[in-house]
Amino acid sequence: MVIGCLKSARQAGGDLRIAQPAAQITLVLRLSNLDRVLKSYGSTEEAYSG
Repeated sequence: MVIGCLKSARQAGGDLRIAQPAAQITLVLRLSNLDRVLKSYGSTEEAYSG
């Protein structure tokens, strides 16, 4: 589902970013290698400006 959302966002000229992920989410992203395509940010402000 996340990859589908990312693909749709990029096709529309946008991006998908994750702000303030919980430790469990960060672990899942790392284990699935999604951290390579979905960048995590420490705050929503960083995600918007990043």
